[in-house]
Amino acid sequence: MLVTAAHLRVRGETGANTAMLVLAIGTAGVVLLAIIAVSAALDYGWKQRRGGRVESPAS
Repeated sequence: MLVTAAHLRVRGETGANTAMLVLAIGTAGVVLLAIIAVSAALDYGWKQRRGGRVESPAS
């Protein structure tokens, strides 16, 4: 996402399509938010299923 944002600065030299660069940044941002949301939901579900208890490793 950051590389594509940096590419916006040199798009005139590379001949890149501005709309495609913006679409790529937006898509990457949406995917990042989706990954964060799914991982937070999985973490919440995991903690609910285990009753919030933390087990220490067996010695």
